[in-house]
Amino acid sequence: MLPDGALDLGLHDHNQCTIRCTVEPLELAAGHYLLCPGIAVGTQDGLFPLKEYANLVHLFCDTASPVMGQMRLDYDMELLAAQ
Repeated sequence: MLPDGALDLGLHDHNQCTIRCTVEPLELAAGHYLLCPGIAVGTQDGLFPLKEYANLVHLFCDTASPVMGQMRLDYDMELLAAQ
């Protein structure tokens, strides 16, 4: 969820765009993970899903360091192109 106005896609003037989303390395507990990214527009009170990719990426993490609790996922996102 991005703050309001954080990324203006310009979809009023274009019908396609390319976005790059970069995340910092994850500190995950050992195990198998499936990533299911999705794209939606709207606000926290009302989202409209545009696209979802079920089980797009499979990760296996093996670590000797214990990872407990929840984590904060840092990210950076930028508009690459609009058509």
